[in-house]
Amino acid sequence: MGRQLRIQRPPIRNTSALRDRCLNIWYNLSPVIYQGLVASMPRRVEAVLRAKGEEIKIDEKLEIVRGRCSFIQYIPKKSAKYGIKMFVLFTQQS
Repeated sequence: MGRQLRIQRPPIRNTSALRDRCLNIWYNLSPVIYQGLVASMPRRVEAVLRAKGEEIKIDEKLEIVRGRCSFIQYIPKKSAKYGIKMFVLFTQQS
């Protein structure tokens, strides 16, 4: 995403233009890109667990999205039923 932002012209002048361009790039991502990211998660999590030991905890959250996105999930038991499901790794120190 950063690479795509740097090559676009004209240069970004304010935060509103930055937000608009980021959303445009995000909504037009190829499914191959985020499928590759999801496929790499087990390897990444395993590397973090090896590096940090047993202090790591995993939390799950649903980030509310009010826009067009090809991988929004519907979870009927949540108060906010639509969004992007995220898994967060954290330690007690962070």
